[in-house]
Amino acid sequence: MIGSRTVAGNRPEPDGLSIRSNGRAIRLKWHKARRHAVDLPFERGNIRAALALGASCEVDIRRLADPVFVCLHDDELSHETDGVGLASQSTAKAVTALTYRHTESGRRGGPPLFLQELASMVAANEGGVHQDAQMQLDLKEERPAITDDLIGHFVGCATGCARYLIVSGDYWDAVDTLAGAVPGVTRGYDPLALAIEMKPRTHREFAAFVRSSLAAAPKAAVFYLHHEIIVRAAVAGAPVVGDLQGEGREVDCWTLDPDHAEFEDRLATVIASGVDQITTNAPLAVQEHWSRLDTD
Repeated sequence: MIGSRTVAGNRPEPDGLSIRSNGRAIRLKWHKARRHAVDLPFERGNIRAALALGASCEVDIRRLADPVFVCLHDDELSHETDGVGLASQSTAKAVTALTYRHTESGRRGGPPLFLQELASMVAANEGGVHQDAQMQLDLKEERPAITDDLIGHFVGCATGCARYLIVSGDYWDAVDTLAGAVPGVTRGYDPLALAIEMKPRTHREFAAFVRSSLAAAPKAAVFYLHHEIIVRAAVAGAPVVGDLQGEGREVDCWTLDPDHAEFEDRLATVIASGVDQITTNAPLAVQEHWSRLDTD
């Protein structure tokens, strides 16, 4: 079982991997490869730790003009780096000269992480990668941006480490095209746009939302639900998580942090819903927090 280790005095030593409730483990996914909220995005040290420990880890990937993938959430470079302009209009050479920047504190880190470097860290023959490690590549591009050259770039990066990779995103056609280019890569889908469009409130409306989500992404092995969807479904008595799991899919709740309003209630609701995984910017803090709340 993945989870915290026991140390002197039988106190669990936090590792950020999972929390337990009613005898089951719920994985904690490291959003933007963060272990703490103060961490810079996509820190290489955190990624190496995640791979060695067998953690679930997420990074965002966005194409540059070249075309290659780099780990960035937003197209606007100033949001996560010390650069300016759009990533989609920038070359790899120009982006390599930048450094990551923490959105809140402004603290700077290392140069942006490219998919090729990330893949070399994850590759099965790299050694030291835990068999339970998962690396989610959250694709921030729509289908027209997924050109043959970009697919070729992805194939070159992902071949050899596909078993560890999940390609996810809001745009199913883009996810399916990219993930389908390399056998063994898992597909994931975020139906937030559907939820915004359908605005489910009742048990029946949430059931329709689940059906529409499955129809929109028939090959998705993982569905990513915003915590607000899960909480509202719970109020309506609608088992959206169980319904998706009943179709053989895993469910990830994103992105729940200790500084959110009503965090304790939301965390308890999300866990009670039966999710397989919780995405957070502070997995160590969530693990410690739950250890104080849980009586299991």
